[in-house]
Amino acid sequence: MKLKMWTVRRRDEFYKLACDGVLRVDSDRIDEDFRRAYDWMAGKLAEKIAPPPGCRYPLWAWWRWGGRQRPMPDLRAAAHLPKGTPGVRIEFTIDATQVLLSDFDGWHAVLNDHYHALDDADYESHLQSIKGMSAEEIARINEASWNRIFISDLGHLDDDVSVQAVFWELHRSQITDIKYFVAR
Repeated sequence: MKLKMWTVRRRDEFYKLACDGVLRVDSDRIDEDFRRAYDWMAGKLAEKIAPPPGCRYPLWAWWRWGGRQRPMPDLRAAAHLPKGTPGVRIEFTIDATQVLLSDFDGWHAVLNDHYHALDDADYESHLQSIKGMSAEEIARINEASWNRIFISDLGHLDDDVSVQAVFWELHRSQITDIKYFVAR
């Protein structure tokens, strides 16, 4: 099954894609504060599909940026890129077997290195269960909870869930549309 997705990139990255025919992540541009979370996500994607030689980190895209009603990223919104940065929203298609889909809100548990609770009761239960545990044990439990962010059944999502995707590389031939903008 082919999925329509969007990735928001700096314009210089798009020009590289246009010239080289393929885009991969420049690992030097990954914020050190996020490197552990990115390593974890890269490892999860590698469990599904092996990275191409020389490719360490995945690209990110949106399958549903604002839930079911607004799948395409709204370029009027802030935070796609640093303010004033020339950017491009790239629409593309990719086979579902090539991506790993996850809940955007849930991803913040990974970024912030904390437990991903299903609801308030689960969180309260977790707090009770970790009393007296070592930091290593708590970290192991927290990391195990992160697997809950992944989405395997696209047909049973709440309408308001924002779904992000990771994949190894984007090829020029996959592009179906582009939109230039300057980040707000």
